Amino acid sequence: MNAYEMLGRRNKADKLVAAIRRLDGTAADARAMTEEDWANAAKLAGVNIPSLTTRDLVIKILEKE
Repeated sequence: MNAYEMLGRRNKADKLVAAIRRLDGTAADARAMTEEDWANAAKLAGVNIPSLTTRDLVIKILEKE
């Protein structure tokens, strides 16, 4: 993965984190999210459904809070 892809993934993850936070979600909540939950979070964030790699990044970001 190049730097441009990494930046894009981080930007998408940040948008998803913001959407999950708006719903008072935590890292534990994100870990338990279903495919439908991720689709809803993506819609709220204005992004496509995230890959497993991006989902892991979202959880890591939320864990650091």
